[in-house]
Amino acid sequence: MTQPTETMPYTLLHICQRSAWNTAQAVDIYRAGSLDIEGFIHCSVPDQIADTANLHFAGQTDLVLLLIDPDKLTAPIKYEDAGNGQFFPHLYGPLNVDAVIEVRDFSTTSTGLFEKPADLTNESWRNLRIGDRVRIVRLPSDSLNPELHFDEETRAVFLQLIAANAILTIRDLDEFGHPWTCSFNFDPDGTVNDGDGIGHSLALNDDSWEFVTPLP
Repeated sequence: MTQPTETMPYTLLHICQRSAWNTAQAVDIYRAGSLDIEGFIHCSVPDQIADTANLHFAGQTDLVLLLIDPDKLTAPIKYEDAGNGQFFPHLYGPLNVDAVIEVRDFSTTSTGLFEKPADLTNESWRNLRIGDRVRIVRLPSDSLNPELHFDEETRAVFLQLIAANAILTIRDLDEFGHPWTCSFNFDPDGTVNDGDGIGHSLALNDDSWEFVTPLP
């Protein structure tokens, strides 16, 4: 099975003035004003970037869009509710410059509005390969949006995996490129048995997981 390659790998995004980015390059660290005020740097996933830009950067020029590799960050990312039911990535510390994999000019289109670059994807699961290990860290996006259907039994499984700090292994990629975990079950004490061939298996076509550093 093969995975789609039409889009770039999953990235986090941040908008800033070009002058601020130039300053950051000189010292190898980027600090947004919100880091001192709120304790974190605001980021977005691709599907959020147009709304973020049009709400907070309307009328501004000489902006750049930072494309950030989340695996290279030295400060932690937390996905938190912005108060409108949307969960945004917040970087709790300075942005190390070497985590920025690309810098793009970012301006409005002929409509006068900002738009999401067409080649960026919100689908972080497309980076997963068979044998990768992931930790389940939050409920999938569908379960956070009341307008989208999310099976309550599956929701309960995710909650149990989060409580157990569960680490699962990717077993297969289906015809859509979705990675599936190895089968697992729960012991009476809540411990997760991975790879026993029975029980649950999850398709990770969501943002509910994080990579686990491979063991030596």
